Amino acid sequence: MPKVFAYVNKETGQISGYGSSFAPGTLEFEIPENHEFLLNPGLFYVNKNGAIERSLDAEKRVAETVLRRRQIEFLMETDWMITRHRDQVELGVPTRMTDEEYKDLLLRRDKAREGTLTFD
Repeated sequence: MPKVFAYVNKETGQISGYGSSFAPGTLEFEIPENHEFLLNPGLFYVNKNGAIERSLDAEKRVAETVLRRRQIEFLMETDWMITRHRDQVELGVPTRMTDEEYKDLLLRRDKAREGTLTFD
């Protein structure tokens, strides 16, 4: 196994990156090159015993980031529906959505903007 040097915050133990040579503020580890924490250093920290562990707080941040990304994607994916409905109303032609469906979509988009929209 190759030697890898982890750059560690001395106060929190959080790993900020890796290198192949020793530098001040690094800890030396022998690990497989494809180990998960090499791909996501910010999700891991060095515990009091010097072992690398996954940060529960980081897991929460990742989940929140994924949810926020889904909310933004939802807004982008439904923009055309709002535009089409408004255009159809302006043209005085039948709309593809009922008034109730349109209002429901507007409410869900508002929740997405506020960051409170969830996906089941």
